[in-house]
Amino acid sequence: MTTLEIENAIIDRLKSQVAGLHIQGFAQNADEFAVRHPAGAALVMYGGSNYTTPSSLATINQDRKMAFDIILLFKNLRVQDGGHAGAYEFIDQIRAALTGHRITDCSKMYPVREEFIDEEGGVWRYGMTFELLTDNVG
Repeated sequence: MTTLEIENAIIDRLKSQVAGLHIQGFAQNADEFAVRHPAGAALVMYGGSNYTTPSSLATINQDRKMAFDIILLFKNLRVQDGGHAGAYEFIDQIRAALTGHRITDCSKMYPVREEFIDEEGGVWRYGMTFELLTDNVG
């Protein structure tokens, strides 16, 4: 699968498993993205790959470890009385939705990092990174 196909599969998985949050690929122009959803947004993007050393001189066959970052933008940290779920609940839901999920031609996904980024203008930003393995053959 291509990088874009894998990213889209992650977005589809999140949309099917996490309700009440805007989910999309990372905005083309991050400076122009505004959180319009009442609870917040999850933005998915390809973060990069690492490759193993080829094991043959004749053909290239490598493991490709791909990282996908999810930038989370929330208006609340905790569940509000009668309101929307908060950051902590959505982080738990996203981790549960992606941990062990297998995309075609890839290993099961696994989390490698979660972190608080910052708060600005009442929007709390967190980052999560998930990895998976696939083959690079040439």
